[in-house]
Amino acid sequence: MRVEPALFDDLLDPVGAWGTREPDRVAVTTRGGSLRYAALAAAAGKLAATLAPSARNDDPHRTVALCVRPDGTLPVALLAALAAGVEPLVVDSSWPLPAVAGLARLTGVGMVVAAADDLCRWSGLGAGPVLPVPVRGPRAHLAGTGATAPGGYVSCPVWATDPAAVHRLSRAVLTRSVATVVADTGIGPTDTVLYRGGATCGVAPLRMLPALAAGARLVLAGRDERQHLVFALEAVRREAATVVELTATEVRLLLGAGDRLAYLLLAARETLRVVWLVAGTLDSQDEETLRRLLGVRVAHTDGTTGLGPSPNAERVPEPGRVGPESGPPAAPPDHLVPAPEQRVPNAGAIGRPGVAGTVLIAGVPGDPAAIERTIAGHPAVAHAQLSLAGPAGLTARVRLADPDPVDPFDTMVLVEWLESMLPPELVPRTVVVDGIAPDPVGPDPEILRAWLPRVRDIVATVLEGVRVEPTDNFFALGGNSLRTALLVDQINDDLGVELSIGAVMESPTVADLAALVAAAAGAAPPRPAEAAQPTQRGDGT
Repeated sequence: MRVEPALFDDLLDPVGAWGTREPDRVAVTTRGGSLRYAALAAAAGKLAATLAPSARNDDPHRTVALCVRPDGTLPVALLAALAAGVEPLVVDSSWPLPAVAGLARLTGVGMVVAAADDLCRWSGLGAGPVLPVPVRGPRAHLAGTGATAPGGYVSCPVWATDPAAVHRLSRAVLTRSVATVVADTGIGPTDTVLYRGGATCGVAPLRMLPALAAGARLVLAGRDERQHLVFALEAVRREAATVVELTATEVRLLLGAGDRLAYLLLAARETLRVVWLVAGTLDSQDEETLRRLLGVRVAHTDGTTGLGPSPNAERVPEPGRVGPESGPPAAPPDHLVPAPEQRVPNAGAIGRPGVAGTVLIAGVPGDPAAIERTIAGHPAVAHAQLSLAGPAGLTARVRLADPDPVDPFDTMVLVEWLESMLPPELVPRTVVVDGIAPDPVGPDPEILRAWLPRVRDIVATVLEGVRVEPTDNFFALGGNSLRTALLVDQINDDLGVELSIGAVMESPTVADLAALVAAAAGAAPPRPAEAAQPTQRGDGT
């Protein structure tokens, strides 16, 4: 059965989108509103097939029947079908299953997709009559939905759409050119998009349809915020994703995250070009920090269709703030600056901002000083010090109470003891015996005094105008994981040294940072006059 072109008038311009007014075969349903869903599904299928021809299988005219419910989600089944270039046949879920199967036989549909609760509601017929959807094509990668591998089979939930969301999607996606969709989302056919899971396993949000339309590959991540952050950064670091969808809440969590996320973030930055899709309202200062740190675009979404304002649209700055393009940066967000009475002069060996000494370690709040006291509470340990050993976790450096024990000290015994005393994320997995070295000899005082003003100016710049003294702790003044990365980059670029983020975390005061720079440089910085004037020979020539 064919649908008259007039039914497409409020959905898309067939001539502008496809160059034809003869749409392919479209399904019918009992409800008038469902016919609109059918037209939209057919148009979206053609859009995906047009933009991702390499994802088609050997039978591009194969049809899949999808049962519709109005709860505002989109199943991975439809994404797989569209990526494979099939034509979806949309059926209302109020139909009894035998009627759906009969319609499938009459129209040549070989596969029917329905939700599990629909199967239960359909007179307890079970999953027998429902055929699985084959996942084919290089872009039909489904993680966390029961898929074994491309070419395998997936039991998928229903395509459920909210009428208002469908209307916005039709206006935002189907009436726009491919170039506009790619420009608005920042996603291209070579990207892999990592997105958050919904309330039901295997259900993708409707806003992911533009990413599929742009030819991108979709990968489903976890639902928990901290779990999603770690999973996302690990995926980027391993080159398994180039686009990561983050909510505003997750971005704020990342800004105050611990060392593990900081290391993963730096690794991701050095490995790939990353595009961050921020769903929700993000503070302009946080957005600018992300943009400066990553050197990539921050594309906005409206949380429904996946499309934000056009890049050429005028952006209205938030009340009371100055936009990043219109003047000097605004003051640091309140949630990044501890109150004066909460600032910690020194946050301990790990050295992080800490309100009353509590910081995020591997995403879990913990007090480094309290962890050190816990380790030192073991009968065989006289003193303990924590340090970060890269993204693998915490390292405990301990000095034994008996420096010459009769039996060799078993570090695993200490680790097992700590597992009974601390949360798993706060247990050091590496123990170094007698690893507490004496304080190193500092640099020459003259050299240190020469570097101190330059380091202090850089710290003040990264903290955006905060008054800085030599004894101030960088993290107590509002430093966090992202600002630590910015500080390391700026010190290394401006002063010509090679500091690591771990060194900054273990030496967080301005004076300590200057000592690190002086030790790395080995000499005082050149004076401006010396750099500007050429050296004269002794004979005056």
